[in-house]
Amino acid sequence: NPKVMGNRVKMKIDGLFTLYKTHEKCLQLTGEGIGNSDQEDSSQGPVTLQFYIQVNGPDENTPLAAVNIWDEIVSSFPFFPCLHH
Repeated sequence: NPKVMGNRVKMKIDGLFTLYKTHEKCLQLTGEGIGNSDQEDSSQGPVTLQFYIQVNGPDENTPLAAVNIWDEIVSSFPFFPCLHH
């Protein structure tokens, strides 16, 4: 049944996207005690990250801490680099 197959594919894609978003949050942590990023508080202003990893992944300018986080994510979720594009 094509409709059932389409729903299964959609559920798989949605699951991968959700897992990507979970891992992506690890790259957004600053380690400076800003608090829960899910709760937006406009009185604090925008949060500035200490680094940015481009779509091709870490490069020679990426801090070692960010590269280590990236490597840990990729080792547990191999699809992360593909979804990061």
